[in-house]
Amino acid sequence: MAELFGKETGTSHGRGGSMHLFSQEHRFYGGYAIVGQALPIACGSGYAINYQGTDEVVMSIFGDGATNIGAFHESLNVAKLWHLPMVFVCVNNLYGMGTAVNRASAVTEIWKKACAYDMTGERVDGMDVLAVRRITDQLVAQAREKHEPSLLECVTYRYRGHSMSDPDTYRGKDEIKEWQTRDAILSLGEHLKKQKMLTDQEIQRIDEEVTAQVEDAVKFAEESPDPDPKDLYRDVYAGEAAG
Repeated sequence: MAELFGKETGTSHGRGGSMHLFSQEHRFYGGYAIVGQALPIACGSGYAINYQGTDEVVMSIFGDGATNIGAFHESLNVAKLWHLPMVFVCVNNLYGMGTAVNRASAVTEIWKKACAYDMTGERVDGMDVLAVRRITDQLVAQAREKHEPSLLECVTYRYRGHSMSDPDTYRGKDEIKEWQTRDAILSLGEHLKKQKMLTDQEIQRIDEEVTAQVEDAVKFAEESPDPDPKDLYRDVYAGEAAG
């Protein structure tokens, strides 16, 4: 949260902001402002795993809009060619910013794009937490044990606009309401209640605890110091021009 606020206590000392979140401690290697930019970087991480001989797996997460750019195809190609331990996860919320997936992609079922690279492709209901977990476990095991990459499409939805400046006029309210009835968190709660693993009171307690955590994070960010102006040029590299 402090990083989102551009504060010194953020994961990148406020230099990254909302578009470049990064935390080596949590093995989260960044969000990127350029659509699809993380894909080839993820391949680099996969190559490093192979080179070092460890049993780690890279999960590269991106939206449906990223599957129509060159870096997506180049990355899947090299991942298969070099047998990189990777799971490419496409979060398909049906809209790339304000453009519906059927207006931007000749192939609207993203998982099918895996066949061009002789790669495992799977599609899952992204609103079903347990279904996503099951298929992810399988694909991670495949990557770890066989060093075979895969493409997983999670079909989901976002209820609000792409950003604060998005007027969200490209879809109807009925469509949004229909998807909200399948909300992943609420559906999981109902499932756990049916299994008698949680009660309404316990779910409310969890919700209150999480809300308190978020409020604490916001408070921490608000009270954190801004970066010192003297550090403006820290981590900035420039070469001298040839004479």
